[in-house]
Amino acid sequence: MNFPDVRIIVHSTWRYDHTDDELRQLLGGLGERFVGSAPRGPREQVIQMVLQANKGKFTDYLVVDDSPHEFPEGTLKTLFVDGILGLGSAMNQAGLVTWLVNPALPKEE
Repeated sequence: MNFPDVRIIVHSTWRYDHTDDELRQLLGGLGERFVGSAPRGPREQVIQMVLQANKGKFTDYLVVDDSPHEFPEGTLKTLFVDGILGLGSAMNQAGLVTWLVNPALPKEE
């Protein structure tokens, strides 16, 4: 699998209805990259908490989300996707791959 250093933290509302083990299974082949889910709370705030709690464990990150209005402009590196299509859309997958290949590129949309 490409990009073996990539890990996944879920902030989806699915975390309210599923255990971390269930989320890992729902991620299929990506399940081995799942490290946990974010706590309840405002999106940007809990994502910032997760980033701070894991500081030093990674060199970069990208938040993939479907609600740009939840994030003040320029506060987190984000890839906004269509909530219905999610990462199943070719356009969204291309945006993610572009970032994975060159994380130095600006990601805010």
